[in-house]
Parts: sequence; C-alpha cells; structure tokens
Amino acid sequence: MRVSRPSRQTLAFFCCIAVIPVVGTGCAMKRETGPGGPVARCDYAVLTAQSAGEYYQRASATLERSFVVVSDSDPRLAHPDVRRKACTVSIGWSPGFWSTSGWVEVKDYAYGTHMHTSFMRRGMVWTGANQDVLDAINDVASVRAAAGALPADARDPVPVNAEGADAGRSTTSRLEELNSMRAQGLITEKEYAAKRKSILGEH
Repeated sequence: MRVSRPSRQTLAFFCCIAVIPVVGTGCAMKRETGPGGPVARCDYAVLTAQSAGEYYQRASATLERSFVVVSDSDPRLAHPDVRRKACTVSIGWSPGFWSTSGWVEVKDYAYGTHMHTSFMRRGMVWTGANQDVLDAINDVASVRAAAGALPADARDPVPVNAEGADAGRSTTSRLEELNSMRAQGLITEKEYAAKRKSILGEH
C-alpha cells in the first residue's frame, strides 16, 4: 500500500500549532499591589535563606542597592522606626516546559500584610525560570529606587532605650491604631489578636 507524504500546507499547519504556545507566553513584568502600602515607604528588606532559597546571595546583592538588607535576627529590627519601615521579601519560581515564571513577594514586616508582587513569566526551559526570578528581584529593587535614596542614617539608626519609642504612647492610642488597621482590612484577625495581646502584655 502506498502512503502519501503530507503536503507542505499540512506541515506548516502543525508547525504553527507547536509554536503558538511558546510565542504566546510573553515576557512582560507584572506588578500586583496590596493593602500593606507602597514599597517606596520601606527602607529595610528582611531577607532570609529560607525565604529566598538558592537566590539568597544574588537577591541580597541586588536589593542592597535600594534597601538596607537585614536578616530576621538583625538587632536593628528592635528599633520601632526600623520596624515601621521594614518589609519581608520572599522569592518563588515555577519551571515548566511551555512557560516558566519567577516572582518576588513583599509584605509589611510588622503585620505580614501584602504590599507588592513582581511577577515575570517567560519561555520554555529552566534557564528561563532562573532569569524570571532575577528580573523580578531587579524589578522590586527598581520600585524602591524610584522613591529616592535611602536616608543618611538608615544603615545606622539612632539607638533607642530598651522599651522603644512606643513606650511614650499610651496603650489606648496604640489599640486605637490597631483597631483602625483591622477596620481597613490591613491586618487579619489572627494578626490583630496577636498584636493586641502583645500591647496589653507590656502593661
């Protein structure tokens, strides 16, 4: 039995079908903002080996250009002004055949509220996911850099007494601020309960 060869039109059709998923993935950076406020207000990026994985060193070097990068055990986080201007940074990625993606998520340090996510989706192979992550890290750094240089004293904040600056505020004032944040949906009920317990436990 004679088997006919597929026509050029047929081959071209199937080639187009195979190429469409690759071409359609795109490579544009996407940004998502949350209720935690703009990244521009943060001077300190809390980064750990656990939250950044194998990208810890590269992320530290890149973010250091726009933030003061600190670990979660850095004593500067005991400073109330530092805590108010700090955010946590976590990195994730998803390799795949038709598309890969990498993202960096930024949350408010004090309450864990989502502030910003930079998300990059690209091509077909693992090297694509690697570059996606690096692009997302650079994007977060550029968002902060757009707000201007860090304050001169950011890397060496003025020491405070052991009780911190919040000691000068009344319990009522701090609870009112906490209630306002809950009413605006800036913190979860779990975060609200933990912070309220902390405030009341100081007195």
